[in-house]
Amino acid sequence: MWDIYKRKVLSYSIFGFLLLIPLSVSAISATATGGVYSVPTNWDIVVVPCNDLSQSYEVTIPVSSPMTLDAATANPCVVNTFDLGENATFALNPSTSYEVIGQANIAGFINGLGGNLNAPMAAFLGNTARLSATNGSTISVGANDWSTTGLINAAILTSSGSGSVLHLPSLQSLNTEFDATGAFGSQWQQINVANGGTLDLSSLQTLTTAVRSADYLDVNVTSGTTLNMSALQSVSGGGWINFDVIGAGSAVDLSSLQTLNTVGRSMLNVSSNASMNFNNLLTVNGAYFNVATGGSISALGS
Repeated sequence: MWDIYKRKVLSYSIFGFLLLIPLSVSAISATATGGVYSVPTNWDIVVVPCNDLSQSYEVTIPVSSPMTLDAATANPCVVNTFDLGENATFALNPSTSYEVIGQANIAGFINGLGGNLNAPMAAFLGNTARLSATNGSTISVGANDWSTTGLINAAILTSSGSGSVLHLPSLQSLNTEFDATGAFGSQWQQINVANGGTLDLSSLQTLTTAVRSADYLDVNVTSGTTLNMSALQSVSGGGWINFDVIGAGSAVDLSSLQTLNTVGRSMLNVSSNASMNFNNLLTVNGAYFNVATGGSISALGS
């Protein structure tokens, strides 16, 4: 009797395991032609690419193409790999979810409009990728390094609205060293966290600013939000970096920062009842601190 029971259990286990294996071993490549995700004719294979028990997909949204993940798409929509071309846009509408179980290569703009994206194995390609999470989106990208040197006058990271989350748990270096030589006046890039949004840069260790001393990176933390940059050790480059920490409860954690050394100087503005933490800051080159009554900056163990 025991042998019969063991054989039945083994048979059921093997059967259950086989159900999880797609009947086709190799994934199908699917390239978007633009439009909404759930329409088959918006794909070169005339099939909506979301993995199922019989097939898996490798998705490409090519250069300059727009694609919107809509609520009519399977939720979650799981794919093997994902490539977002330069200047392409992948928007995620409310009530949508996208999961990349393999490699995600991102060179364009991921725009969370209420939907979620998870790409734990990722890389930022080129130098024009951008991320935004609004309306309660969660965007999680597991890339290690990021260059935005091809962008001028652009927000590279935005998290705004209650429940909105930008999660970059593996990002160690961010290079915003754009060169605006020949441009008139100051040029900029921005990191924006506002209105209950969350931005996780807790693994970021190095940050580089623009080439010209007239240009700058704005880091705006407003409306009672917080920014975790607790692993950041150095900020360098030719341009300015401006931290604007505005609104009661707004806070920036720079507790590991040791070097703040930009040719274009640094501007740190902290409003009433807002705070910044610089407990390990050792080297500062020409920074301006503007702290309103009731605001606080903790530095050098103070």
